[in-house]
Amino acid sequence: GRVDEGDRSEELDEYIRNFDLAKAARRLGVEEDRARGLYCAALRETFEEAGLLLARRSDGGALSSDDRFESLRQAMAKGELTMVELVREQNLVLDLGRLTYFAHWITPDFEPRRYDTRFFVAGAPRDQQHSHDEKETTHSAWWTPEEAIDRYRSGKILLAPPTLRILEELGRFSSPGEAIRELGDRPAPPAIMPHPVEIDGDRVVLAMPGDPEYPGPREFEPHDGVTRMVRRDGQWFSVGRQSVDPAKDL
Repeated sequence: GRVDEGDRSEELDEYIRNFDLAKAARRLGVEEDRARGLYCAALRETFEEAGLLLARRSDGGALSSDDRFESLRQAMAKGELTMVELVREQNLVLDLGRLTYFAHWITPDFEPRRYDTRFFVAGAPRDQQHSHDEKETTHSAWWTPEEAIDRYRSGKILLAPPTLRILEELGRFSSPGEAIRELGDRPAPPAIMPHPVEIDGDRVVLAMPGDPEYPGPREFEPHDGVTRMVRRDGQWFSVGRQSVDPAKDL
């Protein structure tokens, strides 16, 4: 989803607790106004599309899914309710600190539709029931990263390169808690705008930060050594800088 004007409102600061906006802005590499918008947009879009709201009652109580909860979700999705109105009228506090930022992808400039997207990871609220909105999301399921990748390899689902890479990274952790801790302790990641090295029919090779042929920062060292993505036979594969042959790396 995109950042709405209401996501950047300074009025939201009154309803945010235990969150260092200045530190978050430095990690994102943006101004505080932009950082507030990115975090709040991530929270709002998760509520609208997945029915999960990272917030709690002002008295510290947990939020749970109920009929009123769903009506609030629908009102926000239709633009009838802003984030400020939601937290003010429902006496809520936003849990922005539960969001851990760990990736920034920008669509290559040769693509007709382009996106500049930040990725966050968070634990799901225990007292809330997720559900897709039947508009922007039409199916939902709980899978481990490995299960999602297996479904991709078997042709049951489609994955874009950023989603595949994120699942591969998350699959290296033994639990959600470990992923959140370790990703939060990592240095801020560079923006990744895959650079085309080769395009020959279905075969496409894209260089990423850390690759000798990537035009951006080269001093970056990926945690798993992956610096390229290769598309062959309709599927993407992650490979190291020494090879563009998935068969040698998988």
